[in-house]
Amino acid sequence: MKKEEVTQLRAAIAAAKRRMTRLKAGDFPAPLNIALARIDECLSLLGAQGDELIHLAAHRATRAEIDEITGSYRLESLLTSICAAEVRKRMHAEVRTICAAHAESVDPDEAPALIAKLDRELFAMEQRDYDLSESLGIPQRADVNPRCSLGLGYGTD
Repeated sequence: MKKEEVTQLRAAIAAAKRRMTRLKAGDFPAPLNIALARIDECLSLLGAQGDELIHLAAHRATRAEIDEITGSYRLESLLTSICAAEVRKRMHAEVRTICAAHAESVDPDEAPALIAKLDRELFAMEQRDYDLSESLGIPQRADVNPRCSLGLGYGTD
């Protein structure tokens, strides 16, 4: 039974390490409400810039001045201003699809606390694995946590 426990524990450690890597890399979608709010904020800014460009273009007399205002690098602002509702609808639909495809989302503001919690849990699992391996005479994992093999507790420098 103990050897099966070690096998299960090692699988859990591997899964926790993969999750930790993803969390530290920021490889997770934000919750839907945050993603939609970000889109709305971006579209609002682009729309306001586009409205300003349209206003300026309406008050310019020469073609050269209008071309300068409506240059290609400002096209996104102009299109957002003109088609704001359609752009918002399409982007919201895309984000909903992406968020629905992911089982987990993480609020970026909560990620550091989640990483710290997972790090503590991971250390506890690694310590348990180390102790079980020692007591059963099973070889240690190749990536054994040095704090475990040195007898250091969590967070000890």
